[in-house]
Amino acid sequence: MLKNKNKSLANQENEIKELISLSELQKKKYSDKLIIESELEQRILKQVDSLKNKQEKIAQSNSEIEKQNVILVQQREDILDKELKAKEINEKLNTQRTINYLLLALVLFAVILVWVILRNYYGTKRLNTVLKEKNNTIYSQSFTLASKNKELEEFAYITSHDLKEPLATISGLIALLKDDYKGKLDDDAMMSMEFIDKSSERMRTQIDDLLEYSKLGKSKEKTEIDCNDLLGEITLDIANAITRFNAKVTYGDLPTVLGSKVELRGVFQNLINNAIKFKKADVDPEVVISFKTVIYGPQNKNFWQFEVADNGIGISQKHKSKVFSIFQRLHSREEYEGTGIGLSFCKKIVESLGGQIWFESEVHKGTTFFFTIPK
Repeated sequence: MLKNKNKSLANQENEIKELISLSELQKKKYSDKLIIESELEQRILKQVDSLKNKQEKIAQSNSEIEKQNVILVQQREDILDKELKAKEINEKLNTQRTINYLLLALVLFAVILVWVILRNYYGTKRLNTVLKEKNNTIYSQSFTLASKNKELEEFAYITSHDLKEPLATISGLIALLKDDYKGKLDDDAMMSMEFIDKSSERMRTQIDDLLEYSKLGKSKEKTEIDCNDLLGEITLDIANAITRFNAKVTYGDLPTVLGSKVELRGVFQNLINNAIKFKKADVDPEVVISFKTVIYGPQNKNFWQFEVADNGIGISQKHKSKVFSIFQRLHSREEYEGTGIGLSFCKKIVESLGGQIWFESEVHKGTTFFFTIPK
């Protein structure tokens, strides 16, 4: 029993030793822990001191930054003020520069204007002087021309009268010879007298035509002419030729124009007569008259354009330059009678009215004559 107690005491002593050992170990751990904590605390305190120093430095830096910001703001405001002032100065300079340019332009314009005015003045003065001289020359020439025209008219009338008188004498003598020597002369002699008589008659007709030609275009008085009425009168005047050749003359609703009725009648009548006369063999002649409004020239003037179309023999292009020449015949008298002055009449009349005349033709198919009259 005692042995058990000793054993128990020994166990308890061992436990106490272990507890003491454990306690010392814990004390050592605690002491170590205190040392570590003390070191940590020292470190933390050092770090806190360091942070405080840094915060103070940061605060100082922030204070400096704020001061610098204030300075920058002030400088920025100064810069803005200077920019505004510079902008105002630039605007003033630009305005002044623009004004200077405008003044320079005005001065140049004034100089050019004065130069142009002076140039035009002296140019106009010179032109007026030249025009005055030209007008005096034209007036003098017009007076001389009028005098010459009057002399020519008188000369043409006297000449035609003097020329027709011997022709009448020749025709009279031929008629007497025919009556007195009828049956006494052979056929050759009678044919010769007939030839002389016809030649005299043709010469008299040509003289009359030439006299009328010289008077064309001198009519200054213009009246309104209803072309429908005019063509009605013309078809009545040439009714014999229309009936003889079984011709057909057609026209639509034609306009009223301004001109000389006698002269315009001459144009239409000559063109219609030619269309009937120069017909194809065994083909009835057809004449169609029409018109339209056209614009000619650089001033875009309005004209009446008349067309006289036929289905006749046509005109060869090689004769184009001769068609409107006076006394030009494209066919022999045996084929077609006439003096060859009709189309010259037409050309002179149309041009005296301020128009033009021309033609288009195809041999064996027909011809279309065109002529214009100002509206």
